[in-house]
Amino acid sequence: MAPWASRRRRDLLELLDRLNLSIGELSQAIEQEVEKYPAGAALDDPSRGWVRSRHWPFVLIIGEALRFQCGK
Repeated sequence: MAPWASRRRRDLLELLDRLNLSIGELSQAIEQEVEKYPAGAALDDPSRGWVRSRHWPFVLIIGEALRFQCGK
């Protein structure tokens, strides 16, 4: 059983490396797009990093919330 566990661990670590690379590329693309929005500067405060990380993908995909007539 040990050889299979070792192989599975190696496969999962390789998958993790590929996913981390992909996540890094997507994060970089988001950062580049965020710079196009003037409101992005307001969220550059490192203490508010979680706000930026959750707000900007929404803005880039859905658009500014103000474009909707109501919150529903």
